[in-house]
Amino acid sequence: MSNMATLCRRRDWLYRVHVVTGLAAAVWFLLMALTGVLMNHQESLGLLDAEISDRYLPDYYRADTRTGATRLNILLTDLHSGRILGSRGNLVGDLIALLLIISLASGVASHRIKKRVQAVNLKEAVRASAPPERQAPLERA
Repeated sequence: MSNMATLCRRRDWLYRVHVVTGLAAAVWFLLMALTGVLMNHQESLGLLDAEISDRYLPDYYRADTRTGATRLNILLTDLHSGRILGSRGNLVGDLIALLLIISLASGVASHRIKKRVQAVNLKEAVRASAPPERQAPLERA
């Protein structure tokens, strides 16, 4: 198989990795943005006095301080920080960071391959448009 076809297949694979990991991390960022805005405006939205029933919360969440209901602003803070996930919160944060690193690296690599393919295609186009007596043999990329 040609070097160009291999490059194109590699770029397609890297691009898919970039999109999937980026979208997965974007869900987390959307949650962080939403909880951050709610925390910033908790007074004007009346969230300081609002409560949510403990039956809607995971059993392990604040099990030692349960009174039947948890204030919504505390829940938002714990959701924003990842504490709502308990000991797994740090692992989820690490996983999201890893997804972002993979997304960034695969995006950069895909872009570099795209530029390389474009350069080869440009060389071919210039060579094809030259008069036949001036055409040089094509160099391998």
